[in-house]
Amino acid sequence: IQVSPTLNQTGAWAVDVKNPDGGVAVPLGFTVAAAALSAPTLLTPVNGSTGIIPTSTPFSWTAVTGATSGYNILVATSSSGLPQGAATASACTSCVFNSSTSSGVTSWSPPTPLSSGTTYFWEVQGKTSSGGGAWSVPSSFTTLTLPVINSITPPTPTMNSSAQPVTLNGTGFQNGAQVLFQPTVGSASWVTPSSVSATAIHVSP
Repeated sequence: IQVSPTLNQTGAWAVDVKNPDGGVAVPLGFTVAAAALSAPTLLTPVNGSTGIIPTSTPFSWTAVTGATSGYNILVATSSSGLPQGAATASACTSCVFNSSTSSGVTSWSPPTPLSSGTTYFWEVQGKTSSGGGAWSVPSSFTTLTLPVINSITPPTPTMNSSAQPVTLNGTGFQNGAQVLFQPTVGSASWVTPSSVSATAIHVSP
């Protein structure tokens, strides 16, 4: 017997058959499962993008119909760590972030900055009270490599009303870099260096 019933609610159902001669079968119980949620489409950061600011990285994706319990979002440094298919978010043991949003929220920002100069992979799934839906196709992006200041020479400059030479030591410095000197109280002062290398910036009067 083939039929096309409208199974319009989840949970326990029963089916029965009555023959023309009056014979009635013993009802068979079965369960109607919730419809699987479709996968969202990842929007930002754009797949393959570079130069993403690690200290300000908003994520966003399209809404999924039926995602009444929000979304799971996973961020990892390897695509192999991201679950697919019916795997749950807890399967991503190597994830840098394993977070979630509430119903209707299709954006998220990391609670701490991402690492500088690092490639990340991420994915999202919608959720219901019964569990998660299909995972999105993973997307990747690479954060901007930030300059790092390791030390200043001299380490304890003496207060002086005249300009004095200072050297900043570190990594990731680029030609055209500017230096900002900010006192605890008072106005900041941007200074143009006299020379810049990848590991040292010299500021002289």
